[in-house]
Amino acid sequence: MCRKVPYGFEKKMDGTLRPEENEAKKIRAFFEAYLAGASLADARASAGIPLCPASLRGVMKNRLYAVIVGEETLALACAEARRKNTRVNGRSGRKKQPVIPTRFRLAEGEAKTAAELYAKIIPVW
Repeated sequence: MCRKVPYGFEKKMDGTLRPEENEAKKIRAFFEAYLAGASLADARASAGIPLCPASLRGVMKNRLYAVIVGEETLALACAEARRKNTRVNGRSGRKKQPVIPTRFRLAEGEAKTAAELYAKIIPVW
């Protein structure tokens, strides 16, 4: 099975990962800019990282990057991302449960076929 090496790391001959210094500097610069209040896109541009925003969200959630930026910085970036997501999008991170009616009533009138019967069913909310 072949996996890509995460951005900011290089694979040694024994299969272990170690930070690649040039890319690690960019990762640190990204985290600093993001925690200073820059948007994800602005922090990415200022650090010169060639990853898409979705990949950078994955970087912020990946504990592997604690080796480069530190555990505390990684946790602060995750908290900041949650805060920005809630503030900008009004999301709490939880999906709303769909409302499914459990009670029904029939509309007035006589149904002659099953299709007419189903057409007369009205959900009671």
